[in-house]
Amino acid sequence: MPQVCIVTDNTAQFTLVPFPWEELVTILPLPIHLYGKVYAGDPLPALPALPHSLTDHSQPLVRPPAPQLFEQILHNLALEYREILVILLSRHLHPTFDYAVQTLESIRPSATVHLIDSQTTSVGLGALVQAAASAAQGNMPALEIKRYLLGLIPNIYAIFCLRDLTYLQNTGQLELSQAVVAELLQISPLYSLDNGRLIPLYKARSSRNLVDIFYEFITEIDHLKQVALLQGYPPFTSEARSLQERLRADLHGADCIEMNLNPVLGAILGPHTMGAFGIAGPR
Repeated sequence: MPQVCIVTDNTAQFTLVPFPWEELVTILPLPIHLYGKVYAGDPLPALPALPHSLTDHSQPLVRPPAPQLFEQILHNLALEYREILVILLSRHLHPTFDYAVQTLESIRPSATVHLIDSQTTSVGLGALVQAAASAAQGNMPALEIKRYLLGLIPNIYAIFCLRDLTYLQNTGQLELSQAVVAELLQISPLYSLDNGRLIPLYKARSSRNLVDIFYEFITEIDHLKQVALLQGYPPFTSEARSLQERLRADLHGADCIEMNLNPVLGAILGPHTMGAFGIAGPR
C-alpha cells in the first residue's frame, strides 16, 4: 500500500477525470465569500454569478481554508499514511500556501508533511498532482517525489487574457484606480505565469491579435505534450475556435483540449478570463 498521499486545493483542474490513483488525493476547499454567502465546496457559484468588476460592494473573496479544517485533514490522513505532500497554487496568486506554512508551525501531525508551492494553478497544478499520485502509487518516497515535481514545474507554461482587471488588485498587480480605468477603456492585457507571478506581456489590440499572441506563446514551447485552453464567462468563443484550428494544424501530435475556467480561479482572476496552459515533456 502507498505510504504517501497528496493534498491540493480546489483551483486544481484535471484533464483526465477520473484519473489513476486519485484516491490518494484530498482536495482542500478554498471558500468563496460572495453576496453574504460562503461557498466552501460543491456546489460552487457558477462563473456568471461572479461580478465582472469589483468596484461595487459585491467583491468575491477567496479566503484560505480555516486552520482547523487543514489540521483535521492532516490528522485524518496521518492515520493512514506516513507522509503527506501538500501541493498548492502559487503563493503569488493567493496566500493559501503561506497560511499552510503558519498552520504547520503550530501543529505537530504524526505524519511527515512536505509543502510545495506549485508556482502555478488550474491545469498546471492538476498535472503536478497527477504526477505525484502516479509516483506515490509506485512507492516512490515523498522526498523523491518532491524533487521530481520541482523538476516538472519549469515545464509548465501559462498565459492569460484578463478582462476583469479590478480583480488584480487582490493579487497586487494593479492599483484599484488603474484597474477601473483599464476596465472602462476595455483594455485586454495578457499575462504569463512566470515563477508563480503574473507577468504583463502585451495588450491585445483585437481578437485576431489576441489569437496571434496565444499562438506564438504556445508554439514557442519546446517538447510540447499537451495544451489546455480555459474559457471564462462570457466565453472567448471565436478566439478559442480560431486558436484551436491553428494549433491542431501545427502541434503535430500534442493534445489540445478546451475546459471551463475553475470558479475558484475565476473569483481570483475574474470570470471573463481566457487562459492556456502548455505542458512540456522532458528536455
